[in-house]
Amino acid sequence: MTSTDPPLPKICGFPSEIWMGIAGRRNLENLVATCRTFRSIFTEFRDRHQVISLHKHTVKTRPEDPLPSWLASTQTLDVGFGERRIDGYKEGWNDIYAHHITKLIKAMPNLNSFSFSVDNTFQELNGLALIIQSEELLTTLATCPKFLHLAATFWHVNPDQFHAPAHGIRSYIPIKGFRNLKSLEIYQFRQADDNVFISELVQTLYNCPQLKKLGVGQECDFDQLYSHEYLLHYDNTDVLEQICKRYSANESTIPLELTTLRLGYGMFLFNSDSAVNENYLSKLVKLDGLKALHIWNGAIKREEDDDWSVAEHKWSMLKECTALRHVEVMVLNDGVLKWLNHHCILIEELVVTGHFNKEEGDVRAWDKLSSLKLTMLVVHESTCPCEDDGDDIEYAEDEEHTPGILMGIRGTRKISVLDRYFGFRLTRLSICMTFKYQWKQFANHLRAMPKLTQLHIQYRYHCHAGQFPDNSRWGGVTSPKDIAWLYARLAKWHCPSLQYVAIGSWAWHVKAEPGVELRSEWDIGDGIKLRELYRDEMLSIELFRYDREGRKAGLSDVRPGLEL
Repeated sequence: MTSTDPPLPKICGFPSEIWMGIAGRRNLENLVATCRTFRSIFTEFRDRHQVISLHKHTVKTRPEDPLPSWLASTQTLDVGFGERRIDGYKEGWNDIYAHHITKLIKAMPNLNSFSFSVDNTFQELNGLALIIQSEELLTTLATCPKFLHLAATFWHVNPDQFHAPAHGIRSYIPIKGFRNLKSLEIYQFRQADDNVFISELVQTLYNCPQLKKLGVGQECDFDQLYSHEYLLHYDNTDVLEQICKRYSANESTIPLELTTLRLGYGMFLFNSDSAVNENYLSKLVKLDGLKALHIWNGAIKREEDDDWSVAEHKWSMLKECTALRHVEVMVLNDGVLKWLNHHCILIEELVVTGHFNKEEGDVRAWDKLSSLKLTMLVVHESTCPCEDDGDDIEYAEDEEHTPGILMGIRGTRKISVLDRYFGFRLTRLSICMTFKYQWKQFANHLRAMPKLTQLHIQYRYHCHAGQFPDNSRWGGVTSPKDIAWLYARLAKWHCPSLQYVAIGSWAWHVKAEPGVELRSEWDIGDGIKLRELYRDEMLSIELFRYDREGRKAGLSDVRPGLEL
């Protein structure tokens, strides 16, 4: 959980640790089936979060089919698609999908949160985004008596392939009818006219004075030659400035008292084009009240033939954000480092979404963060360890025009960010590594982290080949899952405070048997017990939901559970 998340429910005096242990749906099902008392206690919690995956069979739903029994208890509804390709899909199905969702929502008197996620990767499914534009569906949502949280994500489509005007209005959700929301998130949207979106958003913000979380990010094209992390942005770069100025144009409005602000693709915090160089963001948000800030600051270019340049946000606009606890950026450039060290002294959680390499400039950036007292760190590394430390690694033929993060480098195969930023205060850590080269040194760092309770190890993005994790320690062990299991036990041995370990696709609750003395890592035996987490249990732990590749408009994707 982040500092901005609502507290876990307390019933029968259960602390949050107990709820984390039983968070999985299977565990709740077992508790409900135990006895009448448990059924009366836990049924509500089992049913309050529902995930609906639409597929081709949904169109066969009949009006006389009975509604599910859990609707009355549902508070959170996530709608997605169970298949990336729906055989025989026709746009005429959208009305059936929308009516089906609407019918369910009308039977949910306690619904307060709704999210919609559609994968627009395939052209033939591009029309699926039209479902969320159903007037009946939107009206039903907007009139739910307890409705507070709205989120919509339209996954990437390459605009170069689909320039037709019809596409320009597909990846969008009309929001003008919503009032009194507490959170509003729209990612990867594409509206043909920026003015339409800006007008709708500003009017909605007027109607939601108690809003606490705002997340906005446009759909943009990537440079497929180098990386999906580098943006080809052809549209206006002053959309955020226009939003702020139009919102403040009404003299009766005051800045929103947000706790979380997420600025994705297209929401650039650039210098104002006006003659008065003002802090327009402060007209929209009461900056000194923000607890969490997520901002995309990767590399962009305006035209195909332009050189890459880092999105130079005006970080001085954020100097009033003195209460921040959680910060998410893509690149630790000089502007970010200066801002963090001078104005974010209370920060506890740092997420770096870009895949940096171990080039000297990237690594040394972590030296400049030694003053931060972090308790959570999520970071990704992209480069492969070299067979020889002097070997060059090249990722593009034309390095002169390649973003610095992927420049050809001379790597050092053993180091990680922990060699620059010592994480002895960390309680949660997510990191990318190659076990063959980095484990020995990483194990030394584990012994120096006495407070670490959650560890997430993923493979490096640009160099993943073969199995993960790799095996260089146990002869005869070939299954990746078995190797990950052995490394999870070793991690617990090196770091006794660990409670949960995720490696690749697997996660475990780790526990050392009381009274058992483990003298060496080869003498673990049955002294350390591991219980594998179910998929829904794994997704209930925030650190394990940070997806290494999945991004919402350039921001990290903390998955809400659509893959359950």
